[in-house]
Formats: sequence, structure tokens, C-alpha cells
Amino acid sequence: MSCKHEIVYKGVINVSEAASMVGAIDVWKCRKCEKLFVEERRLGETKLEPKLGFEELYEGYKWTLLVCRALGTLEWSIYKVKENHEFEHLCPFLGKVKIKVDSNFYIQSHYEGGVEHRLYLLEDYINKVLEVSV
Repeated sequence: MSCKHEIVYKGVINVSEAASMVGAIDVWKCRKCEKLFVEERRLGETKLEPKLGFEELYEGYKWTLLVCRALGTLEWSIYKVKENHEFEHLCPFLGKVKIKVDSNFYIQSHYEGGVEHRLYLLEDYINKVLEVSV
């Protein structure tokens, strides 16, 4: 049976690069089923997304932040991932890249063609600063 969510604000994750804020991720939680929902905010971006409401996670999936870094440029995206699964990422530097997630929602720092990819489990950074430059 599906939950009729009662969503409340849980906290924020401040995304920082070299001590400069690049964005924030608001985290929401259902009071009944404990599922997390996320919404990203990028500094300097004022356009609104056309979708309304929160995306829901499938069973066994968690929210993550994937960071791409190349030539001093940083890009980041939120992904739903599952342990021991592979997902496709549309990298702004390399195009389509397959990212393999291990049993701890972790990827080895993934280097290819001068581009680094790192994955961060969002639930570990609620009400904290997520420093992506290290």
C-alpha cells in the first residue's frame, strides 16, 4: 500500500567548492514513511522548473549528488541510485558515461579523459556543508 505522504522540512545541504557556496539542496521528509525528498537550488539561477511536486524514490534507492570536474569547471547533478547498480550520466564534458555504484553507495573517484566524477550520499550531509573541492 502506498503512503499518503505528510511532507515536512528536514534541513538543507549547502554545496560548497573551495569555501564558496555553489548551491543548496533542501531535504524534506514524510512523517509517516520516513522517505526523503530533495530539491536543488543553484546560486544565480532564477528559472523555475516546469514540474510540480517531489520526485519519489523507488524501493532500495537513495538520493546522491554526482560531481563532475574538468579543467577547473565544476558541474553537479542529483541522482537516485541503488547499491550494486550502474546508471547512465550525461556528463557535460564526456557525454554519456556509465557510473557503477558499489554496495555502500560509493564509487571510486572515477577519472576518464581528464574528468573526475565523485558521488556523495545526501543523507550523510543534511544540515551540513558538502565540500566538493576535495
